[in-house]
Amino acid sequence: WNLQLLTELNAQWIGMTYIPTSISWLVNIQSIDFSQNSIETLPAEFFTLWTLNNISLTENLLTWFNVQENQFPNLFDLYLSRNSFEDIPWNITFLNSLENFEFAWNMFTTFPALPNLLYLDIWDAGITSIPENLFLSTNLETLYAYSNQIEVIPPEIWNLINIYEVDLSSNLISTLPPEIWNLVNLVDLNLSYNSLTTLPLDIVNLTNKLSSLNLSNNSWLWTLSTYHFGWWNKNVSQNFPWIGTFWIRWNNLSPYKIVITYTP
Repeated sequence: WNLQLLTELNAQWIGMTYIPTSISWLVNIQSIDFSQNSIETLPAEFFTLWTLNNISLTENLLTWFNVQENQFPNLFDLYLSRNSFEDIPWNITFLNSLENFEFAWNMFTTFPALPNLLYLDIWDAGITSIPENLFLSTNLETLYAYSNQIEVIPPEIWNLINIYEVDLSSNLISTLPPEIWNLVNLVDLNLSYNSLTTLPLDIVNLTNKLSSLNLSNNSWLWTLSTYHFGWWNKNVSQNFPWIGTFWIRWNNLSPYKIVITYTP
């Protein structure tokens, strides 16, 4: 085999504990997947593979990603979920082409500025707030930050003008900023399993791009009066016919415990 011609390498689930230094022979490699192994460190030779545009190291034992400036100039995808990181490596800011980044099931306290991100997965990372630097990623289209301990959505969410999918389910969010309803490209919003206590009447600002809104399994303290029930029927089923799926079921609304699952 002429390894110099290899462009894609998939080595998942093969019991690897290290990456051999001979990896440097793969001078034309574009995609590497070493997921679901037991790799603890990356050799210096790994970072000489400058042709890479996709790296998947999900489910290993890594604690650091020692990329240096001008390495991986064309890397678009970096998947580091389910490792042993205690923070996001600050030096991934050197990855100027990075668009898709997964760091779920790791811990972190700082979030570097990644202005070109399109997709971010940071679910179950133990965070209590949405990282401030995230709002510098104005090209972001997809955000998965569910199963954390986030309590507040800051008004800076408005900076994510290109976002179309947001999953903040299974957090501790109790209120929603009005800015969230002004995200004109938002298609899918999941806020289920939070601590919302009032129904957000700012929903009237929803745009006709939103097709899925999930507010189920919260802790509403709001009494569902005839007026409010009529308001929801009017504003959801009539004013927002473009919403393909709308959930507010399994809340604590009084007098009803299970309310409104709207799918036209």
